[in-house]
Amino acid sequence: MKYGHHGANHPVKNLDNGRTFVTAQNHGFMSDKQTLPKNIHIWFENANDGSIEGVYSNELKIRCVQFHPEACPGPEEAEQIFDDFIKELN
Repeated sequence: MKYGHHGANHPVKNLDNGRTFVTAQNHGFMSDKQTLPKNIHIWFENANDGSIEGVYSNELKIRCVQFHPEACPGPEEAEQIFDDFIKELN
């Protein structure tokens, strides 16, 4: 990325349910959509620049995000990620 994403107030959209929420971020790299394997699905996208902010694979049982869901730059909307993770463990 030319400048990266640093600080609070980065809007991220959940492509599975359409919800957008505010996140804290600190990274200078991003994944290239064209190079993702077929079994990896884009989960979150940056609402400002369209960069990938999270991916998952049900087949491989993995989920990852490029932001800090444990941080609270605004409302605690990203906490749902942890709730969903715990549900998947059961």
